[in-house]
Amino acid sequence: MTVVAIKVSDVGRRTKGKPAPVVPVKWTRMEVILKIAERCNIDCTYCYFFNAGDDSYADHPAYIRQATVEGIADFLAKTARDSGLEELQIDFHGGEPTMLKKHRFDAMCTTFRERLSFIPRFRLAMQTNGILIDDEWIDLISKHNIGVGVSLDGPKDFNDEYRLDHRGRGTYDATVAGMRRLADAKAAGRLKHGFGVICVADYKHDGRRTLNHFVKDLGLRDLHFTFPLLTHDSTPAAELENYAKYMCDIFDAWVELNDPSVRVRFISKFLGLLLGGMEGIEQYRGGMAKNTAFTIASSGEVNAADDDRVATYAFGNGLIASGDFSVSDFYATAPMAKYFEATQVRSAECKQCCWVNVCDGGEPLAGNTQRYSSAKGFDNPSVFCAGLKAMLVRMTEFAVARGVPFEKIAQVLLDDEKAEAA
Repeated sequence: MTVVAIKVSDVGRRTKGKPAPVVPVKWTRMEVILKIAERCNIDCTYCYFFNAGDDSYADHPAYIRQATVEGIADFLAKTARDSGLEELQIDFHGGEPTMLKKHRFDAMCTTFRERLSFIPRFRLAMQTNGILIDDEWIDLISKHNIGVGVSLDGPKDFNDEYRLDHRGRGTYDATVAGMRRLADAKAAGRLKHGFGVICVADYKHDGRRTLNHFVKDLGLRDLHFTFPLLTHDSTPAAELENYAKYMCDIFDAWVELNDPSVRVRFISKFLGLLLGGMEGIEQYRGGMAKNTAFTIASSGEVNAADDDRVATYAFGNGLIASGDFSVSDFYATAPMAKYFEATQVRSAECKQCCWVNVCDGGEPLAGNTQRYSSAKGFDNPSVFCAGLKAMLVRMTEFAVARGVPFEKIAQVLLDDEKAEAA
C-alpha cells in the first residue's frame, strides 16, 4: 500500500495557500485514545460522544473484549517497529473507563505492558469522572502505573449545570470524593503520581473563579481546559468573542497565583512558543511532524482523534486493529489522506497575522475542528481567534513587564518575508 511521505522541515510552512505534503510515514511519538467502555455512568448534556448526534457507539460493544485488546496490542507493536517509535501513550477513555470490570481492566493492562514494553517510553493513562474510584481501582492504577485525569468543570454550581447523572442530579460531590481518594492514596505513598483535572471551558462561567477553585480549594496543580469542539457553522461569532475574556481571566488568575508548580496546559504551550524564539518554533514544528494521535473504538476500529470528529469523512474506514497492518496503512486510506490534506491549509487571514508562528490557526489549543466550516472546510482561522489574540497580547505584556526583551518575542512574530522587509 502506497503511503504519502512528508519532510519534517516542511511542516508548518504554508506558502501561497498550498498545503504542505501530508501523512508522515514515521513517528517518534504517538497517542492512542482507546475507548474501553462505550457507556457512561453519567449523562453530561454537552457530551460529544452520546448527546451530539453521534450514535456510532450503538454499533460497538459496550465494553472492549480481550481478543480486541490483543489485536490492538499487535497493531501498535507493528506500528512501533515500522516507525521506530520512541514514545507511546495509551489513554483509556470512554464513556467511562472505570465501568469496565476490574479483572478485565487488569488483563488488558497486562497485555499492553507485555507486548509493548520494548517501546522506550511507554505510558498508560486514564480519563475518568472519578465517581467509581475505590481502593481496588487505586490498587490497579498503582500496579500498572497509570496516569489519571479527572473531569470536573469547576465549582459545584458550574459543574452541576451540565455534568449530571442519569437522574438529572449534579455529579460534583461524587467526583470530588473520588479525587480525594486519589489524593489520599498519593499522600500515603500508594500512588507514584498525582492526578490532573480536565475542565470544559465555558465563557458563561467565571474563568478566574474556576482556576482558583481548582488550585486553592482542591489543591490541584495540573490543569487542562479543553475548549468546546465548535465550528464556524455552530456558534455565532459574537458569542465566540466572549471567550477572549475567559482566556484572559484564566491567564491573569494564573499570574496572580505566582506559583510555578501550577501548570495550565494551554498557557504553558502558548507561553513556551511565544518566548522560545524561532528555534523553539522549529522544534515544535518538528515535534508535531513526528507526533500523531488517533482513536480506537471498543470494536477495534481505528479512527481519527476525537477532537477531529467534525471531519466525518475521516471515519468509518472499517479497519480493525490487528497485527496485519499499521497506522501508516490507516493514514494511507483515501478518507484519511483527504482529511490530512484539508487540515494542512491555513487561511489567508492566519498567514497575515503577526501571531501565526505561535498560534498556527489555533493548533496548540486543539486545532482542526475549531477552524472548520461547511463552506470553506478548514480554510478559516480558529473560532477562538479573538480570544487567542487577546491572550497573546496579555502574555506579551506579562513577559516584557518581567524583563523579557521584546526583541526576543519579535523573533517569532515576523515571518521571513516580513523580517526582510523590516
